[in-house]
Amino acid sequence: ILNRDDDWLMRPTEAEIGRLSIPTWDHYLPLIYALGLQEPDDIIKFPVTGYELGAISMTGVMFTPHAIDPV
Repeated sequence: ILNRDDDWLMRPTEAEIGRLSIPTWDHYLPLIYALGLQEPDDIIKFPVTGYELGAISMTGVMFTPHAIDPV
């Protein structure tokens, strides 16, 4: 996501890590929709990271227009 390699992100199950981290497509497709909304100069942040119970991850991605980023 940070590398903005959309082509690679469209083929997530080609790598072992992708096959292990995407149990079903309904967990991954919302990310693809969100990626389609980003602009080339958007600032990418991850406001929600980490794991619960050692295995559950709910990483969030936020795209902020560069012109209105408060930081």
